[in-house]
Amino acid sequence: MARNRMNKVYSIYHSMEDRGLFEANKANVQAVSNDGLSIYEGPVEYPKMLYHPKGELQLISQGILVTDRDNRPVFDETGKPKYAGAVWGVRNIIVETEAQEAELIAQGWHFTEAQALRANPETHIKAPPKTTHELQTEEIAALRKQIEEMKGKVVPDSKPAPTPGKAA
Repeated sequence: MARNRMNKVYSIYHSMEDRGLFEANKANVQAVSNDGLSIYEGPVEYPKMLYHPKGELQLISQGILVTDRDNRPVFDETGKPKYAGAVWGVRNIIVETEAQEAELIAQGWHFTEAQALRANPETHIKAPPKTTHELQTEEIAALRKQIEEMKGKVVPDSKPAPTPGKAA
């Protein structure tokens, strides 16, 4: 009989579910109070995560210590023990209010991890390409800026424009 490997998977999400974090989060549909009543409030805007302005990385997990066949640690050229499978992530912060978000956005914090990775010269090559949403948002912002510039250049005319189809 084939072995089902999926039964052995245990991720951080399983751990969070075991601790009841999903049931306590009011943004989740399955959120319930201790009485068993739904506490779902619909999609909420805050808390929200923002990513470091310069795409600074932080070590999330150093990985597994590399050992030789006698179970002694293997050392690198600098004399430090070697680790395999290190996990890195972009430094982030959680904002709770719109004012706090506006302040951090003004300081250059990013909405997505990909934007932060593109800002870091060491990781910009590994960053995913811009999404259609990001490209459209940039295009809309550029068009709005163009409209504002054109509004300043428009000179009000003293006579109204002619009605189409009527001779002047």
